This record gives sequence, structure tokens and C-alpha cells, in this order.
Amino acid sequence: MTTVAAAFFHLSCAAPPSTSAIAPVQTRAPSVTHSHNLTFSTGCVRSGLEQCFNAIDDDCNGHVDEQCGAPDGLIQLIIAWDAAPIDVDLDVTDANGELARSGSVTQLGYIKDRDCPISAACGDQNTETVTSVDRIPTRSPLSVAIRVKGMQPDPWQVRVQLGGHLGPWPISAWTFLVNSNDRAEFEISE
Repeated sequence: MTTVAAAFFHLSCAAPPSTSAIAPVQTRAPSVTHSHNLTFSTGCVRSGLEQCFNAIDDDCNGHVDEQCGAPDGLIQLIIAWDAAPIDVDLDVTDANGELARSGSVTQLGYIKDRDCPISAACGDQNTETVTSVDRIPTRSPLSVAIRVKGMQPDPWQVRVQLGGHLGPWPISAWTFLVNSNDRAEFEISE
């Protein structure tokens, strides 16, 4: 098992501000393992003001799309893609093997905000977010998969951006998915 946390987490970005919902800062960065079909990058791109619906920490404050209505918590994983008719899913499975879904919180405290582009709440902005809510979640292991549902055969291709943070550690990656059998995935462990 290859541990590649240091290469994927850009620690010079500011940690999320402390609030009652945010747990104390952990001393060890999480590890990303079993990565498939993803290109990881620095956790933020200092370009000034936060841009909405791009899953990038534009202002390097440790939060992604924070002024755009994106949910946040101790753990936040968000994907964004431009190809409006293509249905991309962010599937996050917690340590109990429970998939985060919209409308219900897993026993370990994870929830998905919506299913785009199907949900009316999407408003032509294709993003999906999974966050931890109200309590310190069990982080290890956390399986993350980005997949396409119902994509037409070639020449379709969709670029998907992943962003967010795992406690104070930002995460950023991207992938190209080319058909409904294609997926990107990784696992997070402590």
C-alpha cells in the first residue's frame, strides 16, 4: 500500500477557521491510497476571490466554494464539472460501508447535498458535495469514487474537478471520464 499524503496535500493554505462544529486540529495528515485515474494538485490556487461552482479553493483559505452555498464541515469533498447533460456522481462510502446520500446522514455523520444534474436544486450548476455534520466523523477509511451515470458513447468526455478538505488539510484533484464504465477513485486513511 503506497502512502502519498504529502504530495497531495498543500499545507501552506490556511486551515479552516475554528468553529464549534470543527474538531481540534489533528497532528497527522491523512493518507491517500489506492488512487486510480486522478491527478492530484496543490490544495488551492491563489487567484483572488472565490469563484463559485469550480471545486477549487481560489482564495486559499482552506474552504472550497464557501460563498456559493456549498455545505462545509470538518470533512468536505466537492466535485464540479461543466458538461451540463452529463450525470457525474460523487460516491463517498464511510468506514461502516455506508454510502453518503442526499437527505439522510450516515451513522458516522456524512451526507451528500444533492444529485446533479437531476435535482432541481442544481440550477444548471453541476456540483455535488459530501460533508461531515455536527460531530467529529470517523475518517478512516473513507472510500471516494467519481463516476458517470448514463453517458452517451464517444466522443463524450468530461473533466471533473475534486476539491475540499480533510480537517485542516486541503485536497485537490481532477480526472477525465470518457464513458459510463469509467471512474476515478481513492481511499483516505489516517
